[in-house]
Amino acid sequence: MTLVIQPQATRKPPSPPHWGALLLVWTLAGLISLVSGYVQYRHEGLPVPWSRLWSEVVGWGLWVVLFPVMVLGAWAGGRAFHGLASERLYRNVALTILFATGLFGLLRGWLF
Repeated sequence: MTLVIQPQATRKPPSPPHWGALLLVWTLAGLISLVSGYVQYRHEGLPVPWSRLWSEVVGWGLWVVLFPVMVLGAWAGGRAFHGLASERLYRNVALTILFATGLFGLLRGWLF
């Protein structure tokens, strides 16, 4: 009986994220938040609190900074703890944290 060891197939590294597209998405989300707030206040006949609406845009702008930090943290965690668990587990945990954080960001207006 002969043991044959075959090399593992090398995986192509993932392409880098399109940071410009991500910036566009977060910018559009901020502008949609601004416009919807403006329309809501005007529809109810209330004065538009511009400082509050612009603070929402700033909040969305913070996600432009936080999103790459989260991606970098997921990558660093995968590198630091490589071998302790499967790559699938790391990917699933990172995606769960990412989506939960994003969902909280979307729902924060209704929750608080």
